Amino acid sequence: MFTRQHYKTIAEIVINEVQSKTDNAGSDICFLCMLGVYADLAAKLTSYFEAENTGFDRDKFLDACGL
Repeated sequence: MFTRQHYKTIAEIVINEVQSKTDNAGSDICFLCMLGVYADLAAKLTSYFEAENTGFDRDKFLDACGL
């Protein structure tokens, strides 16, 4: 089972990737596409985490991901 630190680290990875990719985005379309990909990834991760841990807080995780 994941610990709070695991969830925190995964959220940090997601937000760091979002920030690094969007900082270098060349156009608004590119930015929106990348943001959508990361939002989809975070949504899939939260679904998995909720299935594995009934105490998982979806909103807190998505907030930590910057989404």
